[in-house]
Amino acid sequence: MHFLLLALLAVVSLHSSTPAESLSANLATGFIPQAQTGKFWALSSSYRAAFDADGIHLLRHGRRAAIRFPGAHLAWQGEGDSLAQLHFLGPEPRSLFGVAAIRARNAYPGVDILIRLQNGRLKSEFQLAPGVPASQVGYCVDGAAVRPSRDGRAIDFDAGPGWQWQETSLESWQTTPSSERLPVASRFAIRGSCVHFQTAALDPALPLTIDPDLVFSTF
Repeated sequence: MHFLLLALLAVVSLHSSTPAESLSANLATGFIPQAQTGKFWALSSSYRAAFDADGIHLLRHGRRAAIRFPGAHLAWQGEGDSLAQLHFLGPEPRSLFGVAAIRARNAYPGVDILIRLQNGRLKSEFQLAPGVPASQVGYCVDGAAVRPSRDGRAIDFDAGPGWQWQETSLESWQTTPSSERLPVASRFAIRGSCVHFQTAALDPALPLTIDPDLVFSTF
């Protein structure tokens, strides 16, 4: 069944002052639910992202890359504000709303994976319950070379000419009952095409958040 995309309305992340090269990576739609429960997609002018039980699928000009979470149970749920309204024509006209974030609860035992938008770009967080080690979480990349920095604080991904991105500014913290954030030293640990995390000693009584920053650098 074919549908015609008519309009994107109420997009809060686009501004006339934003450079054109930044807009190409801007997922203006938010996260749009698919017909099947637990599946979403998001769209920018330069690539499309789909989210399902296998992970995150990226498509750009016919080239594909994927981010998998081995061993995880991924049943994505939308949350947060609506960012855009999409209208479709066809035998069954409909409207859909894109939300600001999606979450896979207990993707690993005691671990939520949160994917949200920050300035229109993908942002991931791993939220670990007290006592869950950082080594329990990670992801693997298909369709792109993985190159860590010497200090383990950043990763370059190369999916071919004109399609590169980075994980940068890795931050981790534990949260006290009073909502105070206690910074935790952390770094990426690369095993082949898979990315894991190493942290300094943790307080087993406090939850841990691991917060890498995804930046698309070339389009």
